[in-house]
Amino acid sequence: MKFNKKLILTFAATLVLSACGGSGSGGSSSTPNHPKPVLVPKTQNNLQAQNVPQAQNASQAQNAPQAQNAPQAQNAPQVENAPQAQNAPQVENAPQAEVTPPVPQPQSQKIDGSFDKIGSVKLNKEAQTLELSRFTLVDKLGTPPKFDKVSGKKIIEEKDFLVLNLSDINAEQLSGDFLIRRSDDLFYGYYHDTNGKNLVDAADKFSQYFVVYDEKRVNDNISDKLTATYRKKEGFVYGSNPHTKEFAARISKLGDVEIKFENGQAQGSIKDEKDGNAEIFTIKGDTKQLEITPTESNRIIIAILDQNQKSYTPGMEKAIMETKFIDSKAGNSDQKYLIGEAKSDNWQAIMVSEKK
Repeated sequence: MKFNKKLILTFAATLVLSACGGSGSGGSSSTPNHPKPVLVPKTQNNLQAQNVPQAQNASQAQNAPQAQNAPQAQNAPQVENAPQAQNAPQVENAPQAEVTPPVPQPQSQKIDGSFDKIGSVKLNKEAQTLELSRFTLVDKLGTPPKFDKVSGKKIIEEKDFLVLNLSDINAEQLSGDFLIRRSDDLFYGYYHDTNGKNLVDAADKFSQYFVVYDEKRVNDNISDKLTATYRKKEGFVYGSNPHTKEFAARISKLGDVEIKFENGQAQGSIKDEKDGNAEIFTIKGDTKQLEITPTESNRIIIAILDQNQKSYTPGMEKAIMETKFIDSKAGNSDQKYLIGEAKSDNWQAIMVSEKK
């Protein structure tokens, strides 16, 4: 029995050794190939596992621009940089569009002079321009009413400003808002004005009077024995002061000037522009100043007296006019023009007259 056990163990050991020896004999050809079917699938699976998201991501990356229209976004700069867009400023800056602008441009040439003024007007000496008020009708049929924010009253007219170059002013410029006359390089006249932007009461509009002259031509060397005659048709411009509300008094009027100097003493008159026989002011004085006195025929004075419920008396409402003699050209010493401004309590005037 013991023998049999030993025999069995010996036989089993032999079988085990045989099996181990068989594995060693066939391993030279199969051993290197055996890992391949095992490792390759793992490598392929790993690659597949790694590559699947790469493929998905690649497709997503490729498809993302398609979904977002990336090519269009890439092409957008081509549209923005299209020649038409680049050339658009050339159209805006085309010189042809600025050659004849709809509004007046500053003058290219100035008058040879240095200008000053008497009376009330905004003069830009350097630019040689006048700034005048002008009015636009607001209260008109078919237009919704506008109201002044301060007074609450309905606006009749709105005021803005007009700038005129002195060199562009002709012998006469007339509008509903102003009158300007020119003699050589003397400018004179009037313009309408208000204290505010909005006109809510017609009686609030008044006139401003002015003379603009070249101060280089002012002649202060006037003989106290001057003998000369100065005249000018419609050279006297006058009207009531701003506080006067009477309509007839607020209308600016013109008069014809005639002044005679004999040995430095002046006598003269202003006559109505329409009725040359009607004397509306008398004048007396000397080469330094003139005394201007309205007559009973003066329509401005009559309107003012009616408003104040007064009667005319000789010598009332007289005013002193400070005068200037102006040469035709600087240094000529010909005292060609006599100009001045006068103001009383109720009326005002400017004058331009010419030596004959």
